Amino acid sequence: MGLRTNQIALFALLLLSSFVSPILTVFFAIYIFISSPSDRTAIVCSVGVAFSAALIAHGIVYKHDVDMTRWMVECEFYTGKNILSIWSSVNSDHNGLLVWNLLCWITGNSGDLRLLQSLAAFFGYGLISWIMMSGYVKKPVNSFVFVALLVFLFLAIPVQPIIGNVRSALGCLLCATAFCSRTSCNLKGSLVPLLLIFTACLIHYSMVLPLLIFIFQPLLTKKPIFSLLLSAFVLFVCLSAAPLLLEIDMLNNIPIVSNILQKAAFYSAGTQWDQAMAKDVFSIISHVLSLLLLGLICLKLICSNSHDDLSVITLVMIASVVVMEFTFVNVGNRLKYIPILMFSVLMLDDNKRGCIQNLKVSRWVDSLMFGSAFLVCLISMYRFIPSFNYFHVIAGAFLFPVMLI
Repeated sequence: MGLRTNQIALFALLLLSSFVSPILTVFFAIYIFISSPSDRTAIVCSVGVAFSAALIAHGIVYKHDVDMTRWMVECEFYTGKNILSIWSSVNSDHNGLLVWNLLCWITGNSGDLRLLQSLAAFFGYGLISWIMMSGYVKKPVNSFVFVALLVFLFLAIPVQPIIGNVRSALGCLLCATAFCSRTSCNLKGSLVPLLLIFTACLIHYSMVLPLLIFIFQPLLTKKPIFSLLLSAFVLFVCLSAAPLLLEIDMLNNIPIVSNILQKAAFYSAGTQWDQAMAKDVFSIISHVLSLLLLGLICLKLICSNSHDDLSVITLVMIASVVVMEFTFVNVGNRLKYIPILMFSVLMLDDNKRGCIQNLKVSRWVDSLMFGSAFLVCLISMYRFIPSFNYFHVIAGAFLFPVMLI
């Protein structure tokens, strides 16, 4: 009873402190968790981080059209409508995305369109914090390693995709959480993770790929190298042949399948804007850095000589991401966030990390990884910051009452 009371008191303290200084509350929550790690503390502290991020995100006001402003139009579509209206959307591509449409419906009927970006920040940073804290409880490591991995994640998964793009990033984080929380391939160990991935699919159609990998995981993990090569080849063929597959009436008449094929065909060619961005110097550098980061993750996992399910699936996901990177035009392939988060959880294991640390090049690899993640984050922020009232938001992050002025 005393422990439960302490957790409630900590929860209240974190919520109250976030109204004073959200950014300091994030540091405080991480410090409290490291000082006394447990499953309950992980939940409370991750909620503290999530709520602080939501408050900061709520202060963002965009200066011109971005993805989030388009999502706000979708939210306005549901204003005054009953919940059954989520079966359709003002954007025909989002018909059937029930979870996404539900978030838009809640936002549209709340009277505050900025609630959507707060929800995105809450779930995004809440999931990242919880999965890492939960992993730390199961496999306690040096607190410096935990903090370093958390910083790496915050760099490798920048603010802009979580709060700006929302759909794909949130779907990726849900999928990564599902893979990391899967305890076995039987029904009992897979049911909740499977529901998480289904939820992700109802936010963004591209999450069907992680769903297929999740379903076939028992087969993929039996022969890792063969599975990796086969899955990459099959994905490449399917994506390349998407325009031709759309001509098959049987596939074209299946709603979800046809939507996926249409998206694949669309992104294979890309819009004029996509093609222009594909030639942009910063876009090219970002793609190269992302591929370098994924390559370094592969190197570290291979050197760890680990054949557990999560390591194998992480490698399969990386192979799939690389195929999509070379098949689509300027998608930036946000599915990369899935293997990045899974890898970070794996590195909480002293045994896996120990095998790598014995290598002479280990520090160089770590430095390159952090450098790549930092540069990816820097390029993302370079594009993102000019789009909103960043001075006001930064000031409010340190002292929340500034947001109210």
